[in-house]
Amino acid sequence: ARFRVLRGQISLSLFFNENGRVTVESMNDIIEVDPAPRKVQVLTAIGRRINNLIVPAPKDKDGNPVRFNWRVTFRVGQYMNKVILIKE
Repeated sequence: ARFRVLRGQISLSLFFNENGRVTVESMNDIIEVDPAPRKVQVLTAIGRRINNLIVPAPKDKDGNPVRFNWRVTFRVGQYMNKVILIKE
């Protein structure tokens, strides 16, 4: 279960429902992992960490809850065998 993220960047397309629950719609990645077969494990861990997060419900200018998609890019690193995401 040990791996090292050598370097990487991941771009996520996220969907927020009216209650603020987050769903990962898609992932584009440029990640180098050692050993290479662990890359899928790293991407799964990232997706699991973000899926079902609850953030303050997005609202329009009148204060009504809305659904929307959001795209964000992270640098991916590692600290003590844990994947860390640094927003870019």
